[in-house]
Amino acid sequence: MRLIKPIHLSFFILLFSLMSCLSVEADMVIRPDGGGTVLLDYTVDRSFAGIQKDSNPRGRLISLPLGQEEFSGRAAAAGGIIIRSLSGNNELETLTVISDFNYENYSSLENIIGFPVEYSQNGNSNTLRFHFLHQEEPVPQETLRLIRAASLVNSVDIRIEVPGLIRSSSVGTVSDDNRSVRFSGTADQIFETGEFLWELQWIDR
Repeated sequence: MRLIKPIHLSFFILLFSLMSCLSVEADMVIRPDGGGTVLLDYTVDRSFAGIQKDSNPRGRLISLPLGQEEFSGRAAAAGGIIIRSLSGNNELETLTVISDFNYENYSSLENIIGFPVEYSQNGNSNTLRFHFLHQEEPVPQETLRLIRAASLVNSVDIRIEVPGLIRSSSVGTVSDDNRSVRFSGTADQIFETGEFLWELQWIDR
């Protein structure tokens, strides 16, 4: 992962396979003012890039922008997004996006990644929630079977670094210095739960 500037949130998505895959790798560094930097790389197999959320026929199961054009369009519409680099391909069986961008606030971040981001503050205590997936019912087994069958590479690796000391994280492993947390898993593990909420709490230093 292209990580590690202290203070940003990086979302990275694993790269490159001409074979079928669903892979996301991210690294995010959060600034004290709520803005930050995101490194986000992902590869999506065309065979399920358009699969719909079963509880919301108008919403895709995969909420990330599908290709550079959609990514750039969302960034322009969101406002508060500065793309530092953007590349990828939409050839053959896969769609790949490799991105590095700054976001001004959590609202602009939410608009580009496509799922709810909620932030609250109480004194020097901060709470950030990423609602990656919410469905009234878990994704049907047939859909999960298609994802597993298509995904020779099937991984999700997300690291978040905060401008303080982490008190708790609902998922992932917190670093020894309490400055960052990393979640590693597979896409089908997330989809089969029907809901994936990541709540992260930290205190200002």
